[in-house]
Parts: sequence; structure tokens; C-alpha cells
Amino acid sequence: MYDTVRFSKDVGFLDPAELARRGDWRWQSNKSLATGEVHDKFYLNAESEETLPRLTWYGGSGVMTAEVSLPKLLNGQNVALIHEGDLPAAFTKVSEFVSDATGKAADVAGWNLSRADFCYCWQVGDLLPLYLEAVSKLHLSRHNRQSVDNSSVTWYSKANKVLFYDKAKESGLDIAEGVLRLEATIRNTHYLSEKWLKTERTAAALLTDANAAKMLGYFLKRLGLSEEKPIFSKVGLLGKMLKEFKVSGAEKVWLFVQLYELYGSRLVADGHYSKATYYRRLSELKRSGMLTWHSDQNVVLPALKVGVRQTSPA
Repeated sequence: MYDTVRFSKDVGFLDPAELARRGDWRWQSNKSLATGEVHDKFYLNAESEETLPRLTWYGGSGVMTAEVSLPKLLNGQNVALIHEGDLPAAFTKVSEFVSDATGKAADVAGWNLSRADFCYCWQVGDLLPLYLEAVSKLHLSRHNRQSVDNSSVTWYSKANKVLFYDKAKESGLDIAEGVLRLEATIRNTHYLSEKWLKTERTAAALLTDANAAKMLGYFLKRLGLSEEKPIFSKVGLLGKMLKEFKVSGAEKVWLFVQLYELYGSRLVADGHYSKATYYRRLSELKRSGMLTWHSDQNVVLPALKVGVRQTSPA
């Protein structure tokens, strides 16, 4: 349920000569145009058959970051999900790498996170294009939306990125055929820890299966995807609207759904709907699972539910 994370900690002063002795560290110097200050950073991108952490040490602040794809670190690929029970091995491996590369003991489980990627996969087989078609009609408030080659849909802002995509096309691996992937990249981990999850910002506190499911479920809900309600075709959705709203009501909500696909919240900014009407109608359609649809009238897509793997009692 986790992919790339970035561990971060103020490790104090590191001797550049010692770093060079321990590995192929590179040096980079940047000058601030605003203040004229020179900032040095040292980075290590290890070359290996397995995906090792990318280390960066900022000389001015003493902060070190270690960024790594946890499933690639453990399994060599990130198709199969890793879970909370896998994390101690990942933390140990990253900690040992940091210690060897710097000469300072490290325990990254207690380091803060400055990036956290939560993810989930569904094996949907031939239905994958229909799911991507359906989610491509949705908006995420305060995020831009982008679709690429009918294989991915991304909503992005400075703080977060949420995307659905065809894992086989992205990875090129046969084991990913028919896998629909959802990822949420959280860069504002201060807000993640303080407001959303109400916990410490450390890796051990933030990276739990329950937290991953909570965040992914949160974004599903914001997009308007119910974890209980299926996704209908256009024909099925119109039939459901006629049954629930009758003809006069269905005319209004169907037009709203189509306009929403094109314009999102611009419908309010451009004066087509009052803010109250827009959000009332949007909330109603989200609750009823009628905000999106797909093109195959013979198919009803099962709801996308994020589950937490149950572990057997010891």
C-alpha cells in the first residue's frame, strides 16, 4: 500500500571527504538569485540491480533525505503491494544503506517523511479501459486534471498528486496485465500528519495500512467514487436517474453531470450555478454514485473499494 517515500532528518555536519571515501557522492552548488547565498548539496544515486535509496545531504541545513520506492527495494518491482508487515525489513535496509554511505548510525523509522505515496491495485482485466474512461470525467477540487493516451488520469497540485493508471502499460511487466492502480502522492506531509491523520510525521507513524486505506478512501470520496456503489454505463445511469428523479429532475442532473465533466468548479466561477446549488447537486450525485459513467451499456463496473489485508493472530 506504499510506493515511493522520502525520509528526512537533520543529521548535522558530514565531512565531504569522508562521504567521497564511502561512495560516489556528487557535489552541487546553487546560488540564490534573491539573496546571493550559496547552497551546497551532496547526493548519492547508487547504481545497483536493486533499487537503492537516493540520498541528498544539504550542507547549509544539515538535512539529509533518502528517497526510495519501497516495493522496488524489497521485491525489485512495484506491481505487488507491500503492507505494514513488510516495513520493518524495508526500514532496516534503508537504515543500513544510509549508515554505510555516511558513517553515521541511522534509524529511518524515526525520521520524518517529506513525501509519502499511498497506493492500491485492483485486478479488473478487460474492464480496465472502462474504469479509466469513467474516472477521466471526474474532477478534484483545487487540482488540475490530465489524461494521457487513455492509460492514465492524473489530478495534481503543488501539495498532492492523485492518479489512476494502467499498471501494465506503465511497468511493461506481464504480471501487471489488467491491473488498475490508484496512487496518492502527498508532498505536504505536515498537513498529512497534523490535519488528516493526527499523528507524528515519522515514517513509523504515517506508514500504516489503516492510514493508507484512510487516505485513498478520502480521495475516492472527494472524486465522487463510492466504495459501495457500482459505476453504470451511460444507458444505465440515465435509467437510474429517470427512476430516481423522474423526467424533469433527470433533465437537470444529466445536464449538470455533463457540464461538470467539462468544466468542474468553473461552473461556479463563470456564473452558471450558484455556489450553494453547485455543491448541493455535486454532493447529492456523489452520494448516489451517479457522477460518472462509461460507454459499454452491457457492463456495470463493480465499485472500487480499498481494503486492508487482515493478518492472522499470533
